[in-house]
Amino acid sequence: MDHDRSNKNPLVDEILATIAHAFGGEVEAETSNVGLELTQIVFRRNCPVKDVTSYSTVGLFEHKMFGPAGEFPVRIELAGACENNVESFSKILASAACCIWATPGVFYPGAIILNRIQEFEPLAATEHLLLTTPFLWRGRLPTLELGAIKVSWLLAVPISESEYQYRRKCGAGSLEKLFEEVRLDIFDLKRKPIV
Repeated sequence: MDHDRSNKNPLVDEILATIAHAFGGEVEAETSNVGLELTQIVFRRNCPVKDVTSYSTVGLFEHKMFGPAGEFPVRIELAGACENNVESFSKILASAACCIWATPGVFYPGAIILNRIQEFEPLAATEHLLLTTPFLWRGRLPTLELGAIKVSWLLAVPISESEYQYRRKCGAGSLEKLFEEVRLDIFDLKRKPIV
């Protein structure tokens, strides 16, 4: 279902201001029409480091997530970062956002969004996205309290099929610990799997 966001939610300005602060300045915007959703993506090149582009969705927070106890008290936006020369990463992030719009349930740190990368980057060694805390921007993407709504960012980290299977067997915490130990280059979609 296409979500008409022509009447802009007034909270969007606060979301954008938070992203611009986290990314270190003015951001560029584009609208992706991946799938059945129109997804607003903002980005800034050479952030958080040279030759890397940071991305964030804007507007995903309008999606309510529901768990066994009813509506989840926090809504989300997705963030990500990739090498500057990967022009399709905004589409990858938009595709992940479309998955969230279409999937009942709660997305949280440690969750996986399957099969979002190779449709746009066929030569990538990574296939899926692991959602985790947005550590890349040093705490500058905090949980926002916007009136009655809380909004948190989740960082979408590209992972391989074998890493996904390791996460299923050993848990997201164990996989993330391995990433830290090898100082994984999460910006490289063509990197070799570590398991």
